[in-house]
Amino acid sequence: RVLLMDEPLSNLDAKMRLQMRDVILDLVREAGITTVFVTHDQEEALAMSDRIAIMDHGNIAQLGTPEELYGTPVNAYVADFIGSANVIPVPARTGLAGAPDGHVRYELCGLGFDGVRGSAQLDASGVLIARPEELALMSPAPYVPNTLPGKVLRRQYLGFKTAYRIALDNGSEIRVELHAGNMVAQFQPGEAVQVLIPADSRVVNA
Repeated sequence: RVLLMDEPLSNLDAKMRLQMRDVILDLVREAGITTVFVTHDQEEALAMSDRIAIMDHGNIAQLGTPEELYGTPVNAYVADFIGSANVIPVPARTGLAGAPDGHVRYELCGLGFDGVRGSAQLDASGVLIARPEELALMSPAPYVPNTLPGKVLRRQYLGFKTAYRIALDNGSEIRVELHAGNMVAQFQPGEAVQVLIPADSRVVNA
C-alpha cells in the first residue's frame, strides 16, 4: 500500500504548514505506510523525506537522501533546485598528473582553482556548484589559493546570517552567506574583498 499526498499543505499559511508537517510525519510513521509526498517546497521536501526524487521534464534527475541531494548533486539542475547555489560555468580539466583521484582544475576570472569532480564523466565545460554558506570573505591580501577578488555590491543583515552579493572582475556576481558568530561579517558595500572557494567544491556537468 502507498499513500499519495499531492501538495496537501499548499493552501496553508507558513506557520500552519510547519505544524502540519510534524503531524503528517507522526501519522505516517505510526501507521508504517509508505508515503509519496509531492511538493514544490524545497524545505518541505528536505524536512519530511527519507528519499527524494527530483523530477526534470518527466524524468528522475536524481534520487537519494536529502543529504545526498544537497551535498552531492549530480548536475547543475539538481544543485540549483535544492537549496541556494552559485551555479557558474567554468572550463575544467581532470586527470592531471600527480593529482588525487576525483580532483578537477577549473578556471574562474582568469585564475586557477582546485575542486572535486561531481560527475562520473566531466565535460570540458563544467559547472561549479558553490553554496553561499560554504564560501568565505577575506580582506584583500597577497594571493591566497582558491580565492578571487571582488567588490561588495550589497550586504543584508538577517539576524542569524549576513548575505552578500559580490561583483567579480568578469562582470558576474557571486552570493556569500556568513552566519552569526563569524567575526569577519562586517564588510560594507563598495569594499574590496577576496572570496574563498573551498577546494572540495564540486564541478558537475550542466
